[in-house]
Amino acid sequence: MEFSEERLGILKKLINDPLKQKDTIAVMSDTDAVTSMRLEKDGGITLRFDLGREILVEGLYNETGELHITQKGERASISLETQTMDNEELNELDFSQYGILDGENIVSLQEMGAKMIERFVNSNGGFAGFVMTTDNGQIIADNLFNIYTLSFINKNRTLEMDV
Repeated sequence: MEFSEERLGILKKLINDPLKQKDTIAVMSDTDAVTSMRLEKDGGITLRFDLGREILVEGLYNETGELHITQKGERASISLETQTMDNEELNELDFSQYGILDGENIVSLQEMGAKMIERFVNSNGGFAGFVMTTDNGQIIADNLFNIYTLSFINKNRTLEMDV
């Protein structure tokens, strides 16, 4: 496909549309892939792609790669970091920015009325899930999901681009 500003605009619109983003990225998945990584002296990581470009990233994160879209059109993905947090850290989370899977939708802890969250462990001390206490009792969930609202992205991430 030849490059044009019009095609770039169409692609940008598709990637920024939460309902079409997943399909758009899937279609493009074979266009460029990471072929190598290099740890720089300053701690950054340079990624080299098969088409020759390189980008410098501050760090790599171990996430599941699954992307969910909430009924509000927000993006959500499993938060692996919460599985290792203690109860105090869990209760310091912004309950509007984390949620659980309810059927096929992600519902924020705030929306479900969570007052407290606890890490649930099995008999040998391994992570087993989360217990949320609400006014109506307790809810158990396997995972917590980051809900990527604009305020969450601005609070937790900075995006920089070399021009």
